[in-house]
Amino acid sequence: MVVCGWVVDLRHDHGGDMWPMLAALGPLLGNQVVGAFVWPDGKRMEWWYRDGGAGEFKKPAASSSSTPPTIVAGNAPLAVLIDANTASSGEMTAVAFKGRSQTRFFGNRTAGLATPLAHFMLPDGAALFLATSTAEDRTGKRYPVAVEPDVQIDSTDVDEKDWFLDPADHLSVCNMIIPSRVKPASE
Repeated sequence: MVVCGWVVDLRHDHGGDMWPMLAALGPLLGNQVVGAFVWPDGKRMEWWYRDGGAGEFKKPAASSSSTPPTIVAGNAPLAVLIDANTASSGEMTAVAFKGRSQTRFFGNRTAGLATPLAHFMLPDGAALFLATSTAEDRTGKRYPVAVEPDVQIDSTDVDEKDWFLDPADHLSVCNMIIPSRVKPASE
């Protein structure tokens, strides 16, 4: 079997809490700012991974272990798999990988829920949750709707045979992950 990089499968990740996901995947993200929440007035709140923890303030919101894990080389090839069922914090996790070198996205457009929610308490004790900001990747690109793949894959192909994770297809997958090995569509 040919080993050429990493695969992060975010398909069917409907969301939840993004911080444990970022803390667990942090060694692939690197010790750095990996995204931000941006409000209409331009205010930004960066999110980061550092030494086993992920968060948006100085203190981690989640940690992967008590011992900082080994950081994987920032240039290790990486494939991120996404689909229409990648939603909410699954999309935020995908955004954290956008702009990472040697990283390509495969699958289908995400659900389009990559907007952080703020909660507002109402006088009667009920809570109202509203999308008040937009996700931004490490390069400053904003995702007001959905995350698009670099390589579109028909979802029926994935349902019938998950070719991306099939060991028999690893060489062709390696050629797709590593951009220098991929020929432009015009050739």
